[in-house]
Amino acid sequence: MRILIAADRRKAAVGLRSGLRRRGYEAECFSDEEKALEIALGGGYDLLLLDIVESENRNILLRNLRHRGSMLPVLFLTRRGMVEDKIIGLDSGADDYLTRPFGWEELAGRIDNLIDWRRQSRKQRLSYGDIFLDIITQDLCRGDICIRLGFKEYEMMKCMIQHSGQICPKKMLWARVWGPEGVNSYNNVEVYISFLRKKLAYLKTKVRIRTMRNRGYRLEVRGDPPPLVMAADEQDGG
Repeated sequence: MRILIAADRRKAAVGLRSGLRRRGYEAECFSDEEKALEIALGGGYDLLLLDIVESENRNILLRNLRHRGSMLPVLFLTRRGMVEDKIIGLDSGADDYLTRPFGWEELAGRIDNLIDWRRQSRKQRLSYGDIFLDIITQDLCRGDICIRLGFKEYEMMKCMIQHSGQICPKKMLWARVWGPEGVNSYNNVEVYISFLRKKLAYLKTKVRIRTMRNRGYRLEVRGDPPPLVMAADEQDGG
């Protein structure tokens, strides 16, 4: 398990890193909060541990992390009796807190529980390439970076992921989103495909939506040659 430590006191950060490494975790620490945020957003870690004494600085980091779409589990350390500080930290986007002084076994237990919780929640998802669609929250994610989809975007992306890169005719996507008796124009499919392309670009994923002229759309991973197969639901649509 890889733990990223952000602390505004270098000595405390090094102590946390050493203690976690002795217990079998891979841990790195940063006293520069902007650098820690950048690394957290880059992915590759299982949990962010915050030991920032200045609570406002900690909460700014948390809000920036969540505003930019990261779902990385976050545990922060706080002082005994600081009830309001704990509430604000949780409201800013942290998942849990631990009060100082603490035992190392308690810290390890909190870390393990948070990571396990996140892994269990990720089972409720559909994956393709380096992205996944959370079927509970309707978020489209790459690693820990997520963006919320609207209902129609979600249904359209779900349909394309379920067909594993096959060509999805426009008629099939239209029926899935607006229903077989829908009165909307087929052009609405093109509008929502455009919305999804922008969100894929935001996630900086290798997955793209390719237009197959007069046939429909399909998901593909750049560099991979997906099969030129029509989705089984509808093979006569355009």
